[in-house]
Amino acid sequence: MLCLIVCLSAKVALAFRTGLQEAGWVVGRSYVHSSVVAVDGTIKLLIRLEDNRLVETVGIPVVDDKGLVRLTACVSS
Repeated sequence: MLCLIVCLSAKVALAFRTGLQEAGWVVGRSYVHSSVVAVDGTIKLLIRLEDNRLVETVGIPVVDDKGLVRLTACVSS
């Protein structure tokens, strides 16, 4: 089974989600097994998938030259 994780309240267009589902992907939220927030705002999540496998994700806040904050996400398995 293919799985796509959309974390941290990301909004994905309905047409895009529908296309992913039609292609066999499971789109939605997974259970957060554990989480840690560092002093610098980095967020580490251990996410449990439907098949009980765990995936580690890290969200790293970055301030750009205009002072806007964006989140860089890293996902590993």
